[in-house]
Amino acid sequence: MISTRVPDVVADHGSVVELEDNGGSFAAACRRARRRSPSSREGGVRSVLLRHHWDTIAEQMVDLIDRAASGVPAAAGSREVTA
Repeated sequence: MISTRVPDVVADHGSVVELEDNGGSFAAACRRARRRSPSSREGGVRSVLLRHHWDTIAEQMVDLIDRAASGVPAAAGSREVTA
């Protein structure tokens, strides 16, 4: 994946996204990506995709609701429950 330095992309996906700062470098990164095989492009992306999949998010929400209903506190400062 390739992106410009959008703050949420940098913060959330900087480890798996190739970040480019201008049109020329972005286009060059796209050309490089096209030459790579699909399996090599996946790299660490699969775990990010799984973590942000709707089913995973829904399961995390159900877990948080169940914890709240049973009086079990969620981890301090956590936004999500890891699957």
